[in-house]
Amino acid sequence: MPLLELEGCSYAPWSQGRGLAPFSFGIEEGETAAVVSDTNEDAHLFLRALAGLERPLSGSFIHRGEALDASDYRRVLAYKRKVGYIASDAAVFSNRTLGETLLFPSRYFGEAGTGVLPGETLALCRHFEIAEKLDLRPAQAFEEDIRLTVIVRELAKKPDLLLVERPSTHLDHASHMQVLDHLRLLAGKGQTMVIYSFDRGLLNEIATQTVTIRNGQLLQTPGKPG
Repeated sequence: MPLLELEGCSYAPWSQGRGLAPFSFGIEEGETAAVVSDTNEDAHLFLRALAGLERPLSGSFIHRGEALDASDYRRVLAYKRKVGYIASDAAVFSNRTLGETLLFPSRYFGEAGTGVLPGETLALCRHFEIAEKLDLRPAQAFEEDIRLTVIVRELAKKPDLLLVERPSTHLDHASHMQVLDHLRLLAGKGQTMVIYSFDRGLLNEIATQTVTIRNGQLLQTPGKPG
């Protein structure tokens, strides 16, 4: 059974993109799909669609064999908690510290919490070198710190599906290489991922399938982008 299936789905345009004409897509556990697109907007829309953030104009959205009703966001909360979304519109709270941002998922999904970050989350903070910056508010932090906070927050979910858009955004070379190495590590451990990146070397290294978007038409093929 595929982890996720979209059957005959279409989506209205995002920003100045073309939108997505009816398409079907599926991904098995442990696969990595590389996204190649002629516009950033349509690639971004595809990731938003997979994250359950866009309501399809047509078609069926199926997670582990169960069709989801995207007409009411509350009905897709259980799915969203299983998705890691690292994208250009994945934000932190402007009036909260970076550490409070990392605590938010457990509160949002109604989980009991102590107000203290779990050890595994702190380990990720140390790995990406933001552990000493968790008391900062976004206005006090560099864009790189904010991006890394988003990455830690989404990885800490231990998601069934990890969606990554342009992993180098706002990162210096050292942090970028850390993130790429971590994505390679996750792929080796069988993390299911969909990645939109201009780094063909990374995609050719870890992708098991390719999603090509051209003029709003989506084509899924096995293998690497090449």
